[in-house]
Amino acid sequence: MGYEMGSHMVSGFKLLDDAMRMPAPATPLWSIVDIRFAHLHDWPLQVMLEREASQLLLTFHDVLSFRANDHTAIANYWIVRSEEQVAVGSIYQIGTSTYLDEFSQSTSALGGLQIIHYLIAGYDLCVEVLAIRPPEIVVNVSR
Repeated sequence: MGYEMGSHMVSGFKLLDDAMRMPAPATPLWSIVDIRFAHLHDWPLQVMLEREASQLLLTFHDVLSFRANDHTAIANYWIVRSEEQVAVGSIYQIGTSTYLDEFSQSTSALGGLQIIHYLIAGYDLCVEVLAIRPPEIVVNVSR
């Protein structure tokens, strides 16, 4: 099952918090406080999250595309997550989406690469990432 709102179709939510060994939340969501992607950092995508006195740094290598949205821009995602009975968390893998489909169709040069759509859900900001492999996670890194 999927949900279409405007031109944004999405389905197949899978919560990755436990598999990625995310720290157990005292409250459900972290705040995304920094996003870095530049040649100065050797081109990985770095997403910094904070909650109370804790910080997490997610580093994605082999990033093909990413975008940041506030919760209202992807409100349909939360409807689908709820319908699919997937718990609230911080990192999801999304099985199918308009974002992934459009990117895959426009970049035939990638051949048979397995592109994974990740969603990092922050308190008031979300980051979607299309990447080849999961992020590395460092806990309590200083800014």
